[in-house]
Amino acid sequence: MDKLLEISSIQGTDFVGLDVAQLTGVKKVLGAFAKKVVEDSKANLIRGNHIASDSLNASIKPLPVQEIGGGYMVEIQMNDYWKFVNEGVRGAKSGAKAQGSPFQYKTKMPPRQSIEEWITNKGINPGGTRGNRFEARASLAGVIQRRIYNFGTPRTLFLDKALPESLMKALTEDVAEAFGKSISISIKV
Repeated sequence: MDKLLEISSIQGTDFVGLDVAQLTGVKKVLGAFAKKVVEDSKANLIRGNHIASDSLNASIKPLPVQEIGGGYMVEIQMNDYWKFVNEGVRGAKSGAKAQGSPFQYKTKMPPRQSIEEWITNKGINPGGTRGNRFEARASLAGVIQRRIYNFGTPRTLFLDKALPESLMKALTEDVAEAFGKSISISIKV
């Protein structure tokens, strides 16, 4: 599992002297923010039809808000390959599907077994007679594997779309209101 999002610090007036109600309110605001990001990320995957096995979608979960060194940490975790789905992967021959992605197929192809499972999960009939259906599925998986290797996978930006500037502004305002003080928030993805 990979950590998807971490609010690494909340800067502003020192947390010392804040009462328990204020601290609890901030945790609720941060927890609600994490829940919203999780819901929107999952909805973006579903809406964009970017679900192959539902493994990624099912793995997206917020972790409990933690108090660390006078600040708070919000984490969202998911399967490690989320970055490839979000950013896409440029192909060995063409990067048109994932322009700007830091990832590219160069020497290693995507795993054929995963593609065969995808074919089965989608109910795709690869053709062939009863006796050679497994061979037909393996053959189709090979064709798809080479196509993905050569032309890549598209950017979905399912996470980026779940973190619009308006949500970040609302988070800052909600946390400031819970504290009753002026703050700034830094986020790392």
